[in-house]
Amino acid sequence: MGNNLLLILLTAFLPQVIGNDLVPIYDEDTSRSAMFYSAAAYCNPLTLLQWNCGTACFRNPGILTVRPIFHASAKSYTFGYITYNPLTNKIIVAFRGTNGLPTDSVTFATLQSFLNWKTNFGYKMLTYENGGKVHRGFLKAYNALKNQVRSSVKFLLEMFPQAEILVTGHSLGGALATLAAVDLKQQYRSTKIQVFTFGSPRVGNRDFVKYAYKLFPLGTVYRIVNADDIVPHVPTLLQRYIHVGIEIWYPNQNDLTYRQCILDPSISIFEDPACSSTQILNLGISSHLQYLMYPITSLCSIEESDGCLVNSDNLSSFNIRISRDVLVEASMNETRVALPRIAKRSTVCPGNCNIYGCNVTTGICHDKCINSSKWWGSRCDQPCLGNCNAYGCRQDNGLCDDKCRDPVKWWGKQCDKRCGGHCDRYGCRQDNGQCDNGCSDRSKWWEPKCCNKPCMGHCDIFGCRTENGLCANHCLDPKKWWGKQCDQVCQGHCDIFGCRQENGLCANHCLEPVKWWGKQCDQVCQGHCNWFGCRQEDGLCEDKCLDPMKWWGKQCDQVCQGHCNWFGCRQEDGLCEDKCLDPVKWWGSRCDLPCLFCDFFGCNKDTGACINNARLSFIS
Repeated sequence: MGNNLLLILLTAFLPQVIGNDLVPIYDEDTSRSAMFYSAAAYCNPLTLLQWNCGTACFRNPGILTVRPIFHASAKSYTFGYITYNPLTNKIIVAFRGTNGLPTDSVTFATLQSFLNWKTNFGYKMLTYENGGKVHRGFLKAYNALKNQVRSSVKFLLEMFPQAEILVTGHSLGGALATLAAVDLKQQYRSTKIQVFTFGSPRVGNRDFVKYAYKLFPLGTVYRIVNADDIVPHVPTLLQRYIHVGIEIWYPNQNDLTYRQCILDPSISIFEDPACSSTQILNLGISSHLQYLMYPITSLCSIEESDGCLVNSDNLSSFNIRISRDVLVEASMNETRVALPRIAKRSTVCPGNCNIYGCNVTTGICHDKCINSSKWWGSRCDQPCLGNCNAYGCRQDNGLCDDKCRDPVKWWGKQCDKRCGGHCDRYGCRQDNGQCDNGCSDRSKWWEPKCCNKPCMGHCDIFGCRTENGLCANHCLDPKKWWGKQCDQVCQGHCDIFGCRQENGLCANHCLEPVKWWGKQCDQVCQGHCNWFGCRQEDGLCEDKCLDPMKWWGKQCDQVCQGHCNWFGCRQEDGLCEDKCLDPVKWWGSRCDLPCLFCDFFGCNKDTGACINNARLSFIS
């Protein structure tokens, strides 16, 4: 009681985290994105691998490949996935929680206490390898996936070394996300890793939490708590468990007002007693199944069973088609409201027949509907559900009589399916939703059917080919890039013509032939060539040596050994080009042999004999 009172007093006098420069402000957009990644882990693996798992998937567009991670045994099933989003340059590591109410077996035996928090189950701890202790069940569950997580992240970081990592999960998935984040941060200290958990239980003790804060800067680990969710409050503080991360508490399920709670490990404030802890006597499970006003465990409805993945930026809350049944029910509600008004005009026809009316016994229209863009059916009482053009829908089956009202947006027999991808101005085909005439922006998108894969390289203004994503023309900057996708870096020192797109070799010459040679101009000229530099093909000097009195050889890297005059030594063999610098002293082909006893005329360069046979006077 005394400790809790102290924390409350500290909370009252310490500034809010929002006003504290030491802790960054919570980014709700990133949190929402992480929530949808967490929700996707609950979806059918087949739709997840195609990234076509309904709301949970299309709210994070751009995903190309998904790698599942799972462990199954007779007693447990643990699942998650790892992927890369090129639009945000983030590697995503997401874990599945308990799918709704935990009626099936899960990877830790104490989950049932989440629903009966008054019952004290044994939350045994195991020593964590690098500090503190953690929940035994959580650790065993993560260890079963650890090798898969490490290998998948390593593979993606090798492909995208500048990428950041986002680790997320809901419920049990949040606990696994915490352990995975610590594990990955130990291996990739310089990589930015963000953690967002939703309704996560506590994972470890105080020493484990302190170790985590040594790895993660404040503001990179957040735990989201919804209203009176029971799960974040188990295992309990009395059992010496403590949360990792800044708490973001949404006190009310029905709006998005939140509080960024206080966290200051330096003065042992790990959990703010003024946030979700105030609900400790009034906890429930319903809040656990909803986060950021979404049912996080059931966002997997498939908006379209075929065609292309719908772009989230083209959708709004008014046109997301959750299911055909919902729209039919909504439309029929409108119909039921309208029927009494029709009855006032005619006590016979229940539908919306034209001026020729209907059969007085059956109510079947004698002719057509009064408005074919709104109604169909034998009684003209069925609403047209799609977005047909002015010709409306067919009276016999409700399908569009002609084309869609806007082919850029709609496709399908009822024109009720959203065009996915990024088709050009002609839109998508009505029969299958695929792009018929290419992509809207070939510098950004490709894929022969849906135009929903981003061009990955650095192509020029002609962009990448729709059929394979390779550059349609040249690289945007040939001095920097090469390859079929212009995604390989030119390694050498080529001149202004850059490197060849097909192999990365220099297209012309080296930028500085005095310094570089080789097919990629990445080899250093080793000798002392003059200003013409060395030859690009073999590194030998293109012309002469920079100082012929000092150097000789094909690379001008051999030292002239004798005493040649100012004409120096010959480049091909190191012999003197002309005479000796001092014929009184030296003779020989390299002027390296001493003259002996000749007078001031010196000695013959070739023979060493005294010129004019003149010897010093004391030699006779």
